Amino acid sequence: MGKMLWTTKDSGHTYTPVKDLSTDIQNYPTDMAFRNKSNGMILTSYHGEDTYAYITNDAGKTWIRTIQEISMSG
Repeated sequence: MGKMLWTTKDSGHTYTPVKDLSTDIQNYPTDMAFRNKSNGMILTSYHGEDTYAYITNDAGKTWIRTIQEISMSG
């Protein structure tokens, strides 16, 4: 199953694909937020383990892993 990133310009009535992120990010996307049209972040995890953060500065065309691994254990 692909990890497709979509965009909307009409408050969610219609969507268009931006990119399949399957080769850009590891694990399953768990959270995503965009500060503005260009700058965003995706958090990923594999069943609560191996958690990573990725950022984009070009509206999701490219993604850079910013943290090797985020420890979620207490």
